[in-house]
Amino acid sequence: MNQTNPNVNSIKYIQAKSILSKLSHTDLWFGISYNMNLYRGCQHGCIYCDTRSECYGINDISQIRIKENAIELLQKELSSKRMQKATIGTGSMNDPYMPIEKEIRLTRKALELINKYKYPVHIITKSNLVERDVDLLEEISKTYSAVSFTITTFDDKLSNIIEPFAPSTSLRFKAIETLAK
Repeated sequence: MNQTNPNVNSIKYIQAKSILSKLSHTDLWFGISYNMNLYRGCQHGCIYCDTRSECYGINDISQIRIKENAIELLQKELSSKRMQKATIGTGSMNDPYMPIEKEIRLTRKALELINKYKYPVHIITKSNLVERDVDLLEEISKTYSAVSFTITTFDDKLSNIIEPFAPSTSLRFKAIETLAK
């Protein structure tokens, strides 16, 4: 990790109404039918982040909101008989493995439930912290699991400029190697 983001304005806990949002059509690029966002905001500070776009209605992406009831809601949603077995995606609006995840472990807990209910999952991340959950991803892969990494450059110095608080590209490549085994 390059450093801690001094631009993170605040970290607050919030109550969410739901955790999974059903897409109107299965995403052809990632194959997901549900989006899962356990957090709102992101700590990586990437200069190209499209979540900053006004269309998403997030005023300040550096304000981190932790959905404190996320696991209870996910349990309820995954156990629902109305829920179709389709791929759950996470990482489109923020990184599920941003630094706060190391302490809070919401992504890990969510993966435990996804595994319990045998749902497929597709994770998008910039973080080598995903290596922590290789045991769960291996179990989930009996159904289906995929991890996609954002790689903007092979140059760690340039990566530090455009993704100042994300793990270096070289750490991401090491994580890819670990997950591929």
